[in-house]
Amino acid sequence: MIPLLLKIAKTGIVSEPPPEADDELRTRAPEIQAEILRLAYEDTVTGLPNRGMFSAKLAEAVEAYRRDGTPVAVLLMDLDRFKLINDSLGHAMGNLVLKTSCSPPGQLLAGMG
Repeated sequence: MIPLLLKIAKTGIVSEPPPEADDELRTRAPEIQAEILRLAYEDTVTGLPNRGMFSAKLAEAVEAYRRDGTPVAVLLMDLDRFKLINDSLGHAMGNLVLKTSCSPPGQLLAGMG
């Protein structure tokens, strides 16, 4: 186990090695911080952004709208009977359906439930 000091900042989770950490830990700290952020904002099964990432990106988009009028839109989709896809075809197929259903390049598709 690698010890890290975790701080919650306005910009997200900031991790840094404790003062007594060795050189290897100091070298790997940025890699570890990136992994912590990935785990905090990504669904580990589908690889899609999770509710936390969606909220952060939405806040950024709203701020851009307030600042300079950049358009923002949110579309919520509910896939009726999605459980049937998972149950009959398996979770791998369900994940594929989610990933390919509605995410054009440059857009954000996030798992909410």
